[in-house]
Amino acid sequence: MNTHFLYLFGHLRLLEQQHALVSLNKTGIGLIGSPRHNQWYTQAILHSQHHCELKSVCVLESPLPSASYFICQKRKIEQLIENDAVDTVIVTSVCSDELLKFIIQATIHSGKNILLNNVPNYGTNEFNDLLKLAKQNDANICQSNVLLFSNQYDKVKAILSNKSIPDSGLLRLSAHRQIDQNDPLSKAKLRSLIAEKVTLLLNSLPDFKFDTSSVQYSRPLSNIEAGDVLIINLKNNDGFLVSFELFFNTGNVSDKLSLKQHHHDLQFENFLMFNNQNSIIDENSLMIKQLDYFILSLHKINKIRVTTQLLLVNQMTESILTQLKLSKFI
Repeated sequence: MNTHFLYLFGHLRLLEQQHALVSLNKTGIGLIGSPRHNQWYTQAILHSQHHCELKSVCVLESPLPSASYFICQKRKIEQLIENDAVDTVIVTSVCSDELLKFIIQATIHSGKNILLNNVPNYGTNEFNDLLKLAKQNDANICQSNVLLFSNQYDKVKAILSNKSIPDSGLLRLSAHRQIDQNDPLSKAKLRSLIAEKVTLLLNSLPDFKFDTSSVQYSRPLSNIEAGDVLIINLKNNDGFLVSFELFFNTGNVSDKLSLKQHHHDLQFENFLMFNNQNSIIDENSLMIKQLDYFILSLHKINKIRVTTQLLLVNQMTESILTQLKLSKFI
């Protein structure tokens, strides 16, 4: 009995030491983005305290068309990145490409890791220089969308990768977002939103290329009102149709994905805000799964870094924006 007791006591001491080690190695998180998005990630971090903790928050103010605005925001960003307690930065929501690239460059230059929710608009040379710097400084650059961490998304991706299923079908990628027509960054927000959807599309169908496209909308971006919609249809030569359906100023912030192909009919939705009421982040929230995956990847030998698919995302996004200009939406 004494031997059994000593074994249990020793085992408990080992667990205690391991727990202390994990606690000491917690990842220090710094958040950069809008107040609302920072709040959601603050909740997510509280659910992941076993391996990370919040050290600093940088709230970016509503954009103003002035150089002083960007100078002020960059100073706040630098203060967070220079904080020794922060070893990982999460960009919760930054639509300004200038600020987004500044955050990425400053973070990687400091040898810290970064998780992006937005898609930076890099050219090939600029992108290659960034990857080279990240490798030199042993830093992670991860860009992802929370929907990628849904079990339903995995099912959709598996169906689309099944070559025995007919190519024709319909993939709908919907979103509800808030865009102010007087916001000088409204076009940047639109680009960011479209790039998000293109990222999901190319993660599902890496080889997708559209041959025809069409655009429908309620009102141009400059005159947008609550409840307005923008629909972008992309079809390839096999007859597979992708539809981006963007709803503006409905009071909701959500993303929805649905697939109709052959005898399959799948759909799922991720709500972050419904009728101006924030959703409660719990252990099943996709944001927590995204956060946990990223934090755990930091301890792997092979660093997870953005791939050249980012360039393909930007190329397709620019093609779509060109169509929106021709259609006089922007």
